[in-house]
Order: sequence, then C-alpha cells, then structure tokens
Amino acid sequence: QYAFRTISSRSRVQTRSARLKNLIRSGIPSEYRGHLWGMFVGAAERLAREPGEYRRTLETQARLGGAWVNEVTKDVDRTHTRHRLYASSRGRDKLKRILLALGWKRPDIGYCQAINFVASVLLVTMRDEELAFWFLVSMLEHLIPPHYYTSGMEGLIIDLGVFRELIRTKLPRLDAHFQQHNIEVFQFATEWFLCLFVNTLPFETTMRVWDLLYFHGSKVLFRCGLAILKIREEYILSLDTFEKLIMCLQNVGQELYDCDTFVSVMHEKSWIGSFPSSKVEALRSEQRDKLEKARE
Repeated sequence: QYAFRTISSRSRVQTRSARLKNLIRSGIPSEYRGHLWGMFVGAAERLAREPGEYRRTLETQARLGGAWVNEVTKDVDRTHTRHRLYASSRGRDKLKRILLALGWKRPDIGYCQAINFVASVLLVTMRDEELAFWFLVSMLEHLIPPHYYTSGMEGLIIDLGVFRELIRTKLPRLDAHFQQHNIEVFQFATEWFLCLFVNTLPFETTMRVWDLLYFHGSKVLFRCGLAILKIREEYILSLDTFEKLIMCLQNVGQELYDCDTFVSVMHEKSWIGSFPSSKVEALRSEQRDKLEKARE
C-alpha cells in the first residue's frame, strides 16, 4: 500500500523499473487503480489539456445525431444490467453519453458493439463520467491497435491471426485438437479481444489483467488468452465434439476467480517463454502481410 501511495503521489511514471513491474503484477489496490491507469496512458493529462471538451462535444453534436445513436441506446439498456450503477436510468444515461461522445469524437469508429462493455467498466472504476470518457479515448489511442473497432476490424483480424499462431507454438496439443474438430480462433476469441476480456473473466480478474494492459500494452491480451486456455487445457482436450468445444470456449474463463494464480500462469516461462513486444509486433506484421495478400 505504501509503495502504491508513493507512486500515486507523482504526476507521471518516470521509469518502468523491474520493481514497479512486479508491483503492478501483484495487483493495483482499487483506490489507486484509476490514478495509476491514467498515469500510464496520459488520460488525466488529456483531460487537463482539453477542459470542457467532453461537454462541448455532447452539446454541439447532440442535435446532429448519427446512424448509430439508436444502436447505442439499445445496447446500453442491456449492458451489465445486474450492476447497481446500470440498474438506474441515471447510470445508463452516463454510459450512453460516453458512447455517443466517443462516436462523435472518433467518426472512424462511430459505435461498435463491445465498446459499451469496455466503457461500462471504466465508468464503474473511475466513478466520474468525463474522466471515464477520456480513459476510453486514451485506451483507443495508446493501448489498442488501430482499426480494432472500425468497420473492417483489420486490427482485430490481425490480432486473431497472431493469437492463432501463438496457440500453435505455445499450446500445440490444443492447436491439434482445434484442427481435428474444425475450431477456428475467431469463433471464440473475437469477443475476448473486442471486450478486452470483460465478459470472459470475473470482474476482479479482469481488473488485474487491465492493470497489466495499462502498464505493458496490448501484448497482454495474448498472454491473457493463452493463460485461459492453458489453465483449462486438460478439460478442453477431453471434449470430443465441435458443439461441446464451442460451448466450453464461450464460457471457459467465467470461474477463474483466483487472480493471483491467473496472473502467475500468464507469466510462467516454462510454457509461455519470452514475450517481448518486438516479437508480437513481428507477428502482427506477418499477419498484416497475409491479410493484404488475401485482398489482392
């Protein structure tokens, strides 16, 4: 607690030392989480640079509407309905305004299903509507690869290709099992990556993954997906039909409540090996080339 309090007292992180990395891996206490996430991606600085921009965007653009406004309204009404914040119209209205403002600020995205779940977690964590909006903007600008949520979803397609390759090299038995039963990665992992594991893992486990995501960047998404499969590997291998496998893979992370064990598995070198960002970017480049060739 003292270490996190000391770090949180600073305006920015000067160096990402091994000690700080180990602290983040141990989990950021909830009272410091928002502040540290903001330091890692510059969300608070963005808010300070553009004071009032969120409200101005809402006021100026509200009368213009957008093709996706009705879709936002429908999705907000079915987002985390069991959470007390979204059980009230006040909470749902906050989430709706965040999503509409994002669509107006980022017309290349407009609205994409899945962003509602990411935004809903940010609003719960930040407890402030405007700050949650800037965290969402900062995530899209600094953490998530380009074109994840645009109409062609090129960034997502590339990352699913990278994930498929990592399963082949890190979890070869599962890869062979998936091939035997005609399981494609996109059939189960699209929601994992689009929602940043919000609907895949229990809430606190997701928060621990997001601690790492904010600190290390998007390569954490691959570690997380691989860890889910590693933990459940033997059970998945025991399933012998396409239908059983798909049903399992759609719900495979929901009981992974032990955050410490999950994070430990994410970093076990005995099976996952080294995971430098340079390697991930090289794999992305390979998948991008394949995608471009397929479109020729």
